This record gives sequence, structure tokens and C-alpha cells, in this order.
Amino acid sequence: MSTTSYAAPAKPSRPVRLGLRENRLQFTLPVIVNTCVGGLVGLERTTVPLIDADTFHLASDLAAFTRLRAL
Repeated sequence: MSTTSYAAPAKPSRPVRLGLRENRLQFTLPVIVNTCVGGLVGLERTTVPLIDADTFHLASDLAAFTRLRAL
């Protein structure tokens, strides 16, 4: 039988500070990610129907998005 000793968790070096100003870096990252994702979705929703109309000669936006969902 082996004995395993567990160390107590280390105390944080700084106290936890709540608030948006104190955690602005952690708040900024999700804002940037959401902005990029929103821009990508908006770009996709405007360019895919144009590409489908030119390349595949589809007149309906619904057909274009249905094809993407099937892939």
C-alpha cells in the first residue's frame, strides 16, 4: 500500500479584485472574438449568395444556405 501526500493549494499572491476595470484584459478578449465572429458571419451571409449566383447560377438565397448546411 502506498501513501500519497497531497499538498495544500498555494495561496494567491494577490487578492481577487472584482469589477470591469480590474479585469479589462479578460473582458477585452471575448469582445474581440465576438467582433471577429460577427464580422465573419456577416461577410459570409453577403458573399455566399453572390458567389452562388455567379458560379452555380442559383437565384434563391435559401438554396445557397441549404447547400452550405448540407456540407
